[in-house]
Amino acid sequence: EGGNHKITSLTKDGFFGYTKNATVKNLTVERSSSTKAALIYSMAGGTVDNCHSTGSVSTTGGLIWETAVVSGTSSILNSTNRNNCSGVSGECGGIVCQVGTSENYLENCHNYGNISGSYRVGGLVGRSTQNATAHLTVMRCSNRGNVTNPDTGNDAVVGGLVGKCSATITYSYNMGDVDGRANTVAGITASGSASYCYNLGTITGGKNTSGARNLTVNGISSSAPSKCFNAGMVVNYSTGHAYALSSSGSTDCFNAGDIAANAGNAYSANSGTNTYTIGRLV
Repeated sequence: EGGNHKITSLTKDGFFGYTKNATVKNLTVERSSSTKAALIYSMAGGTVDNCHSTGSVSTTGGLIWETAVVSGTSSILNSTNRNNCSGVSGECGGIVCQVGTSENYLENCHNYGNISGSYRVGGLVGRSTQNATAHLTVMRCSNRGNVTNPDTGNDAVVGGLVGKCSATITYSYNMGDVDGRANTVAGITASGSASYCYNLGTITGGKNTSGARNLTVNGISSSAPSKCFNAGMVVNYSTGHAYALSSSGSTDCFNAGDIAANAGNAYSANSGTNTYTIGRLV
């Protein structure tokens, strides 16, 4: 119980190095140097509630570096990150860099910092831990910072909220610009499902990339979204395609953003049911 106090001048990887089935609540950690995480380095189950990461330095991770590969549930509630983060070892996420616990819940969590990583990147969560079958549930969360991925690897992805992870995302939104040279770029998630979500940021893929790259750029997600809304411009500078909503179609969705593709096709509303658009093909 942090009593709503603030820990300042943190220079280590997490105020807590490791927690197991613990409850940590009502605490703010302010960092004074680049570290992998502000609050917890490795969280093996348990709950984080009303905890926050602040500081004026650019760090290598957000609030929590990882949820450990264990059976159980890791819940992160009512928490925020305000640090700019640049990923170490490639992955980066504002709330959790990587999830490994079998069930992970994020509810009412918000990222305000700019997030950048060279492999799998998301405003809230970067990826699931390698070889882990972790599932992520995101509800009533948002990203307000810009999310970038400069990597050109075939398995690199970037999402406004979630990068590469089996995720179910509802009632959440992205307001930051998403820019990547990754294989898949998306306004909400590069993998997993999205419903009742919206994107307001500009989604860009393949800019300043040397050589031909076949990228997929989605306003919402790579998997078919439902009941979602996109108002951001979607641009693909590569040889791949740009989709206002999703390359997999959509259900009960709406697009108001402009869509542009350099060498591929631009789709204002790909195949779907009850999906409409007023966005321009530029």
